[in-house]
Amino acid sequence: MKKGFPAVIAIAGFIILLDQLTKMWATNIWQTTPWAPMSWFSFIYSENHGIAFGLPLRGVILLFITAVLILGLIWYAASKFSLEKKSHQLVMAMVLGGAIGNFIDRIRWGMVRDFIQIGIWPTFNVADMAIVGGVILVFIIAHKK
Repeated sequence: MKKGFPAVIAIAGFIILLDQLTKMWATNIWQTTPWAPMSWFSFIYSENHGIAFGLPLRGVILLFITAVLILGLIWYAASKFSLEKKSHQLVMAMVLGGAIGNFIDRIRWGMVRDFIQIGIWPTFNVADMAIVGGVILVFIIAHKK
């Protein structure tokens, strides 16, 4: 087993757990009543039956594409990233944990549960934050070289 891989799995597992718990919480609390303390921020349950930003790609094709992307990410990490570096471990864990968190929703519910609304940005969840944060870190790390 590649050095650093257990840390990636542990962090990704934490992200998956946090994602699923917050989605369960949001599903039970805000499915019928949104909570909006500010005009630009609210918690409101929504369902994304498509791909990113609600683009209309559904069903088995979407599941297949998601699975291929997750497996491709694991292969890429194993071959390109030095998982001995903590920053690379964090990046891989964030993207992998987020992707698996949303994949669980697609398998279990046939859609992804979202609940955070900021301004006019599409509603999102913890898994989405992990993926976007991981991708941003990839660019930061890449530009440090």
